[in-house]
Parts: sequence; C-alpha cells; structure tokens
Amino acid sequence: MKGRFAPLSLLLLAGVVGLSHAAKPAQWVEVRSKHFHVVSDAKPKKVRQFTEKLERYRHLLTLMFPGLRYDSPAPTRVFLFKNDESYKPYEPLTPDGKPMDMAGFMQPGPERMYVVVNLSEYESEYVLFHEYVHVVMRRTFQDVPVWLNEGLAEFFEQTTLKRDGRFVLGQWQRQYWNLLKRYDLIPLDVLLAVHRQSEHYLPGQKRKLFYAQSWLLVHYLMVADEGKRQGQLNRFVQLLLQGIPQETSFRQAFGTDYPGMHRQLRDYLMRRSLTRYEGKVTNPLALELVEPTPIPERVARAYATDLWLNTQRVEEAEQALQQLAASEPAPPEVLFRLGRLALLRGQMEEAEKHFLGALESDPDDLSLRYYAAQAVSRGRLVWASGEEKNRAAAQILELLSPILKEPEKFPDAYRLVVETRLARNDPPAEMIAVLEQARRIPSLRGVFNLLLADYYIREKRWGEAEALLREVARESDHAYEREQAEEWLREVRAAREGRPLPAGGASGGDETLPEPVARVHRPVEPQPTPQPGSPPKVGYARGTLVNVACASDDSAVATVTTETEEGAQPETIHLAVRSLSRVLLLDPTESGEKLECGPSGLPVGINYRVEPQGPNVAGVVMTIELYPP
Repeated sequence: MKGRFAPLSLLLLAGVVGLSHAAKPAQWVEVRSKHFHVVSDAKPKKVRQFTEKLERYRHLLTLMFPGLRYDSPAPTRVFLFKNDESYKPYEPLTPDGKPMDMAGFMQPGPERMYVVVNLSEYESEYVLFHEYVHVVMRRTFQDVPVWLNEGLAEFFEQTTLKRDGRFVLGQWQRQYWNLLKRYDLIPLDVLLAVHRQSEHYLPGQKRKLFYAQSWLLVHYLMVADEGKRQGQLNRFVQLLLQGIPQETSFRQAFGTDYPGMHRQLRDYLMRRSLTRYEGKVTNPLALELVEPTPIPERVARAYATDLWLNTQRVEEAEQALQQLAASEPAPPEVLFRLGRLALLRGQMEEAEKHFLGALESDPDDLSLRYYAAQAVSRGRLVWASGEEKNRAAAQILELLSPILKEPEKFPDAYRLVVETRLARNDPPAEMIAVLEQARRIPSLRGVFNLLLADYYIREKRWGEAEALLREVARESDHAYEREQAEEWLREVRAAREGRPLPAGGASGGDETLPEPVARVHRPVEPQPTPQPGSPPKVGYARGTLVNVACASDDSAVATVTTETEEGAQPETIHLAVRSLSRVLLLDPTESGEKLECGPSGLPVGINYRVEPQGPNVAGVVMTIELYPP
C-alpha cells in the first residue's frame, strides 16, 4: 500500500541546461559533471543518464541530510564497466586472493573517492546509489556505526527519481521483510554495537539478518508515521559528529532507550505491509552536464590502475603502467600513476621526475601538485642542508600554494606546509601565521594547538597564548594536553606579572616519562633551554622505529635507529611522545599502519623539538611520517 505524505518542498535552481545530441559512440568515454568524473566503456547515452541521475541523487541526499559531508578534494571518480570482462580485473579480492563476487564497491583513495559498478548486473542503478551513500558516510565519519552505514545505503539505494522533481523512497524489500518475519530481531544493543569484525558482519546467516534489520530500522526512522522521526535521525547524526557516544546520542535524539526502540521496531514489523515516502522538489535541479567525450583507451586504463594502487596490488598496476608507457610520449595520466608507484616503493627521485613531468602537461591538477610536493619533501628536503634545503622547501611551498586556496578540501596539504616550515626553521612570526590558518580547518583545529601556544609564548604574545591555552585546558579530550595547558598558563601569568618563569621555560617542564628500552650509542649533548622569543630548535630523524615504550598515561618513548650515509655507523635516539593517541601521524601511502606499543620495524621520518627530557631522550615528537618498506 502506498503512503501519502507531505511533499518535500525545497527551493532549487530552476531550469535545466539543454544537452546536445549524444557524441559518436567510442570504446571509452568520460563525463565530467560538477561532482563526478565518470569513466566508462558503455554506450555514451547510458553513461550520460547514469551521471545525471547520480547528480540528482546526490542533491536529494544533501537536502535530506544537510549535515553530512559531500565535497572532497577531487570529484568522486565513478567507473561504469559495461560487463564482467571489463569489471572483473578490478573486483576486490578476499584475503586468499579470490574475487569477492560483488556487483559494485566503494573504494577510498588518497585524494578522492571511487565508486565502481558492473552495469551488466541486475539493478545496477541501485548498486550505484548504494555505494555512493558509503562514499558520503566515509567522508563524514572517522568511524561510522556499521548499522547506520549499511542501513542508510540499503534504504536509499531503492530510490526512484523523476525529471519533474518527484521522488520515491523506502521501496519494500521483500527478501528482508520475509527474513525478519522468520527470525527473532537482533537485540538493539547488539545491532548498534556491530563492527566489521563482529560475527554479525562476517559472511553467513547472521550477516543477512544484520543487513535486513539495519534496513528496517532506517526505514522506520525515515518513513513511519508520515516521516515524523526524520528530524530525530538527523539530530542523532549530528550528535555523533559532535563526538557524543552512540548510546547517549540515541537517547537524546529519539527520546527512548534501546529496549524501547526495539519494541517499536518489533511492532513496526508486525504491520501487514510497509508504506513508501513520496515527495517532490519544487523545482528540478539545474544540471550542467558535459556530453560524454571519447578518451584514449590507455588513458582510461591508466585511471583504472588507481583501483589497484589504492589496495596495494602493486604488481598488477606496474605491469599495466609499463605497457601504457611503452609508446612515447606517455600521457600525464600515466606519468602520474608511475609517480604514485615510485612513491609506494620509496623511489623518491623517480617519483619526483614522473610527477613534475605530468605537471608540465597539466599544471592545474591539484592532486598532481600535492603528490609532487610529497616526493620533494621525502626525497630532498629530509636529506638536504643549507641552501639545498631552502630550495627544496621553496619548491614544496610553491607546489602547494594553489591547493591552500581551498584548505578545507586538502587538510593534509597544510600538514605538509607546517612540516616543511618546521624543517626549514622558519621565524616564529611566519610559523604563527601558518598555524593560525591551519586551525581554521575543522579537521586540524586541535592538532597544532600546543605548538601554536608555544610560539605565542616565545613571541611574548601573552594575551593570545592565554586565550588559546584556556581553550585547550577547557575543551581538549586528552589529559596530557589539559595538564600541559594548565602548566603553561601558570607560566604565562607569571610572565605577565613580571615574575620569573619556572625553570625550563614554557616547553621544558619536568615530565615523567618511561625509561627507554636501550641506551643511545652516543650520549645526547645537553641543549640550552629555549627562552621566550627564540625559535624552537627542530631536529629530524629518518630510519627504523625500533620500539615504542608506553606509559599508563598515554605517553611513550620512541626508539629510532637512524639511516646514515653509506659506510657510516647508524645511531639510536630516543624521543618523547606526549600522547600516542594525538601524535601527528602522516601516512601518504595509505598503508594503514598504526603507532602501537612494543617492538616495531616501521620505516619512519620524525620531526621533533630538540628539548632533552633527561640524559637519554633527545626531544619531543612533533610528526611521524610512515615510509614504505
């Protein structure tokens, strides 16, 4: 039975841009819309239709869930493969190397997201809609609840869009309905606690029940009783984004606890049938689609190698790229990926050559600029000294300059800027300006607070230092940051009143750190205590992380055996980590490695402030960058 609800009336851009006749069919085409870059070997007309529907689908989601994050550094790249033959080589693999037999998938990449769909599968349009919901949730949440991720995707995949702005949501999924009728519902506290390693998420009957009940719960919250709970669901999402625990967010948003919602959901399942949600957008979205354009096959194949590079299937990517680069000149799309391949293997000189070569043909590609800056940083900045270090730093900053005009889309670019300027030992006034800009980016707001406060103190900008330290002491989620802020606040107040600073200055308190696991080969010479107004002395160590000795308060000591020039004796240094959970960990190759307690073996590069924390600990870690083995 079809339900009738109040329509969704929203003011949109009026009119639709007229589209020219379909381009002459080509083996591979691309469409570049406002938010998507679609690459396909299907018929151009079908590619255009799918792109248009995806843009309208995205717009509908933005209206229904305005608090989610839809924008990204680069448009989402969508691969629409026309059949199994073109799709299967890129299908995800199980841990034992077998295809996962999926109709489509979402894949995160370093600078953009990817959606891949096999158009020969049944209801491939719904597969596209499903995977795009996962894209949005991945962009929005660092750790999205699995039930919400899958429930929203299952619910919104069954969306019908009309050209006049009408839409239908909440189509009845008979297979889920019948399954839930035959089995008891999963207790809600269990359902909402499911993670990707839970038994309810592993292949089998429990996984089917989990998907079915996640769909039913979202259906209830979106459709039941004329959609009166839609606002509550939006409220729940916003509370999660504020960092409030899921159970607390649930109670506050829905006005009930888990058992109460479980009873409501069970009653909902007892109904004879489900209704649908119908609405109409007052004016259709004005689409500015570009007609499908033929592209060379080797360019399309180069794009597709991203799907291997993003999942560390390096050998397959290398073989394909070598074939694509065999005929000269290699297009920038191939050079870019050859650079990524070299970056993954730690071949920085080769990576820089490929990235800069690609930039000659496409100087406005922001992703290329970011990768080229990474290659220069890891290949020359870390080893250079004197004027060569300054030249490398200047090149990095020049490459990143256009990216910083949209800092919210490239937060990691600002991390690289801060790291570059620290390595160059820029004056405090310049560092303060950069750090203040970085704090305006939501994802970086709390990362550099203490570093910025340190610079304020060194420049005797007492008022700004005090305001920032009060904020950290009041709002930080981490005890070590609050304690450090309180300590520095006392020192700032003493300085403003003309009293002498405590011994050690703003950065040299008597922190208690765990004993290092081994003595350094060469004793660390004591460094003079930095005085307010003097720039911090910054060190850099590249080598192998040998061990992380952890203390109970989240602090640690990292032991690194450094790389040296050929023939030189390696050195071992110990560095204090004030908080393992808050250390700035850079992972440009998307390795997924974590900084964990105990013996290690990770290749790393570490920036640290030279502030001896006792006879064996040379300084305090600022950033740790992971390198490929």
